[in-house]
Amino acid sequence: MEIDDLTRAVNLLKMECSKSFEQIKEKEDLIPIVKSYKNVVTELKTGLNSHSATSKTEIETKPDWSQIIAKIIDEKLITDGTLGSLANSLVKATSITNKFENPIGQMEMWLETFFKRVAEDEFEKLYSNGKPKSTTHYVSNLMMELNEIPVTIEFTAKILGVFVSCTDTILQHFSFRKLQPQDIDIDNRHPMFNFPDGILTFKIKGDQNLGHSKMVNILDVFRLFRLSSVTHQQLRSKSSSLIWPMSSGTSSPIQKDRIQYKYEMTDKEIPNFHEFAEVFFPILEQKSNKEKDMFGFNIALERYKNSTLDMVEDGRNLMTAVIGLEALFSAKHELGEIKYRISNRIAKLLSNFGLDGRQIRKIIEDAYGYRNTIGHGNNIAQQEHQKVRETLDKVCDILRISIIIFGIGLMELKKNQIVFGIDDSMLGIENKEYEQIISTVKKMVPKSVMQTKLKK
Repeated sequence: MEIDDLTRAVNLLKMECSKSFEQIKEKEDLIPIVKSYKNVVTELKTGLNSHSATSKTEIETKPDWSQIIAKIIDEKLITDGTLGSLANSLVKATSITNKFENPIGQMEMWLETFFKRVAEDEFEKLYSNGKPKSTTHYVSNLMMELNEIPVTIEFTAKILGVFVSCTDTILQHFSFRKLQPQDIDIDNRHPMFNFPDGILTFKIKGDQNLGHSKMVNILDVFRLFRLSSVTHQQLRSKSSSLIWPMSSGTSSPIQKDRIQYKYEMTDKEIPNFHEFAEVFFPILEQKSNKEKDMFGFNIALERYKNSTLDMVEDGRNLMTAVIGLEALFSAKHELGEIKYRISNRIAKLLSNFGLDGRQIRKIIEDAYGYRNTIGHGNNIAQQEHQKVRETLDKVCDILRISIIIFGIGLMELKKNQIVFGIDDSMLGIENKEYEQIISTVKKMVPKSVMQTKLKK
C-alpha cells in the first residue's frame, strides 16, 4: 500500500516539475540563472618528478531551481498532508526509524530530502533534454534504503607517490589513472600547486568507514609493489543515498606526509601490478581477522608506512623500520642477542629470492648500530648522514619484501611457524610447511616485485 502511495506522490511531483518547466520555458528571461567565476585548467603537462599547468577564468552559468522546487513540494505534498501520511505508513512498514526518538519527524525529513532529489533530477534532465529516471527507479531505491540495504558510495582520491603515464590501471577492486585537467581544483584560497600524481576511484556498498578502510588497503598495495611513499592528498565521496544529503563530501589528511620515495608505473609493469594486486589485496583485507596471526604483520606494515612517510630525520625513520623488521622476525619470549638473530633470519629468508644474504646481514647490522646510537641519546655524526640515508633506503626495501612474504605465509601458518622455519633452514632441518610458503610466494608474486637495488 505504501509503495503505491509513494509511486503516486513521485508521479505527481514529476508532473508538477514538467508543468513548471514549460511555464518558465515560455518566458526564458524568468529562468533562474546563477553565474559564478571559475578557474579552469586549459593545458596540463605531467611527469614523474614535476607537473605544470596553465589556466584561465571562465564564467560558469547554471540554473537554480531550489526556490521553485521548495514551492512545489510545499504546495503539492506538504500542505495537503501527503508527505505526513506517507511518513506515517513508511514508519510502520520499515525498521530504520526505530533508532530515532521521533520516527515520524525523521521520516518526514527523509521524504522531503527524497522529493527534493527527484525534483532536482527532473529539472536538470528537462533543462538538458536528457532522459528522466523512471518512477520505479526512485521508489525501489528509496525502499531499499529505508529497509537498511547498503547504498553505493563512489570514492575519488588524489594520490601522491606513484605516477602512471599512459594506460589506466583498472582492477576488480579499483581504478587508477593519470592526472587530467578537470582533476585540478583552483580557487583563491588554494592556488595551483601541489598537483597529485594520479587519480584513484572505487565503489563500495556500505558506509564511509568501509570506504576509508578500502582506500588504506589500496594504497598499501601501491606501497608494497615498489618502495614508495604513496599517500592521498584528498578524498571525495559521492553517495547514492536519497535520504542523507550530507553523506557525500571531501576530506584531506590533517598531517602532511613526506614523499621521499616515488615511482612511475609504466605500461610494461601494469600486468605485474594487476597480478600482485589480485594476490595481495585480499590479504590486506584479512588484517583485522582475529583468527589470523596478523598482529606482527600489522605492526610491520604500519612501521613501513611510518618510515617512508613521516616528516622526521632519517635516523628516526631508520629506527622505525628496524622495529618493523623485529615485529616480523622475532618470536615471543626470545632472549639473547637480537641483532645477531634478526639479521641472520632476514638474510636467510630473502636469500631464497635471489638476494645476497651476506649483504643483507651487513645492512641490518649497520642499521642496528645507528639505531643504538640514536636510542642511547647520541647524535649521528654529520659525515654519517648520507650513509644513514642509504641504509634507510635499503632497510625499507628489505622490510617491504619481508611484509609481502609474511603476508602470504600468514594465510597458512602462524608467525612463529614461519620464524622457526627460517631457523630450521639455517640448521639444514627439513620443514615442509616453511618450504611450501617459499614456493607459494615465488609462484604468486611477480619476480619484479621482489627485486631491489640489492639484487645480484
